[in-house]
Amino acid sequence: MRNAVDHLLSREPLQGAEALDRIMRDIRSDYFPGEQESAVRRLKATPIRHARKSLISSVVDITLKDALLDLNRYDQSQEILNRCVVLKALPEVADSHPVRDIIVSKSTKVLDRMDDVQLGRFVFMCGGIDYIFPSIGNKQQRITDYLQNIDVTPSGKDETVWRPLSLVHPDLLFALKVRQLRDLAMQRIKGEGPKAIAEAAPYLPENMEWEGFHSLAETVVDDFVNASSYFETERYGKVVVQFIEHFDEVQMRRLLSSLRTNDQVYGAKLGEEPCNAILNRAVQMCETLEDELQDLYKFCRDEQDKYQALRERADFIEGHCAGIN
Repeated sequence: MRNAVDHLLSREPLQGAEALDRIMRDIRSDYFPGEQESAVRRLKATPIRHARKSLISSVVDITLKDALLDLNRYDQSQEILNRCVVLKALPEVADSHPVRDIIVSKSTKVLDRMDDVQLGRFVFMCGGIDYIFPSIGNKQQRITDYLQNIDVTPSGKDETVWRPLSLVHPDLLFALKVRQLRDLAMQRIKGEGPKAIAEAAPYLPENMEWEGFHSLAETVVDDFVNASSYFETERYGKVVVQFIEHFDEVQMRRLLSSLRTNDQVYGAKLGEEPCNAILNRAVQMCETLEDELQDLYKFCRDEQDKYQALRERADFIEGHCAGIN
């Protein structure tokens, strides 16, 4: 028995076609994990952990082709993201090889084979693996041209037929995850109106520290404070709720002021959610927004018999801001 164990331990790790077949069967399995840490553990149990560079190169090549070129199987965004998880996990598993360089090199070659219809898939991958886009050199122009020219809402901008970006062009949303593409993608999304902006919010960086955000935030604030109907208050308010934690002091002053100066805002039944979100954020900034909160409190008390919501807002301010009564 001991001799048999010693024999097995002395064997070379599985390589070549047999190893490649085993690894790809595992990666293509419906049960392969979609979270990177779990994917690393899973891949470490395959021959790729001790693979030669040629085997790793083959795995990267096939995985990229599966995600970007195989229109029959992997034409859904989630499938592409699953392959991104594999590619992001590989450098941790086979850390004795320049796996990232292999991924960039193979990605560039696959990009050359992609037609314009398939380019959205490449944008998806760039959104999932942040080092690819900065590394493809002059081929970046092809991606930016694609984003500039795509027809975001082919069914038209009429509110009754507008389709979510996640259905029409999810690649535009994932372009927001690529620092070099963010401003261009946001410019296209802003042109599609508040529904598109609200849908894009979860794809933006958490700290919102990028040049284009201030302009975007100004657009969101302008739309809300100038709402000319209850319908617009509801529509623009959904965007305000998405961005409420990221407005600066000046923008918060404007939003807070609209709660007493625009009757289409403070009187909108369906506008209560954004109004409450603004108020909640404002009381957290009570020291810097004290004057605006005092003005709003006085207005709400004076008009509280007209709208129950105004009475509730006055009570809320009084209960959360010492010195305002």
